[in-house]
Amino acid sequence: GTEKGLYQYDATTESFSLLPGSLKDQVTDIQIDADGNLWYISSFNLFKYHQPSKKLEQFPIAKYFESTSICTLPDRSVWISTPAGLLKKYNPSDNSFTEFNVFQHSPKTASTWIEKLHGTTDGNILIGTSNQGIKLFDTKTADYKDILTYNADKTEIFARNFVQINDDECWIATESGIFIYH
Repeated sequence: GTEKGLYQYDATTESFSLLPGSLKDQVTDIQIDADGNLWYISSFNLFKYHQPSKKLEQFPIAKYFESTSICTLPDRSVWISTPAGLLKKYNPSDNSFTEFNVFQHSPKTASTWIEKLHGTTDGNILIGTSNQGIKLFDTKTADYKDILTYNADKTEIFARNFVQINDDECWIATESGIFIYH
């Protein structure tokens, strides 16, 4: 993923080429699901590329929603976040999405921007936000909890990325430094 589209590497020619049908816009997230589909976000539009058939499917903003991040889970599910503070679970049977509000019972905030989703090994989702820290979404109960909202000095936390070290430990990259969640 680049500032000018999604490129595919050809190992035989050692070259890159623009993925057929893709936009020449910034790509902000890429994930591969359990079925080998390549999901990506370009200019807030969600795309699904089926590699064997080379079929590219767009979920345009006008019909669906703006997208900010993608994650896949061990149960084969695909989840998308929005700048409006929503998680969307993809329903492959009818190409629809089930919606979950992850700011619903949190303190009011100026922004509901979700920066990053991370699927954990136990099938839950860590959610990094722009000013409300980290949330943990339990996929079994379809509920969430705020696990880290403020720094020690009561300033907001902007969570950017996650790395799961093992089943019990995740490192969280924030604009305030690295936090370790057990």
